[in-house]
Amino acid sequence: MGRYYKLTKQLTEDAAGKILEEMSALENVERAQFTDDYNAVVVFTKDDEFTEVMDQAVNIFAREASCELSFDHFVVREE
Repeated sequence: MGRYYKLTKQLTEDAAGKILEEMSALENVERAQFTDDYNAVVVFTKDDEFTEVMDQAVNIFAREASCELSFDHFVVREE
């Protein structure tokens, strides 16, 4: 199961790319992707390690885009 996070501002494509690159490098991230309008991100982790991943993600978003994120809802994985 994944989690959907709303962003406090719309990101540019460049900022979103940098954030995805850093998030993908995190050990427990299985997949992260932005919505088409760059106003939200969906995150899937290995073994539901959301606390560890999102602690780091908060810092990545702040550093790369001066942006905060907040949990909105769960996402069921489509397989």
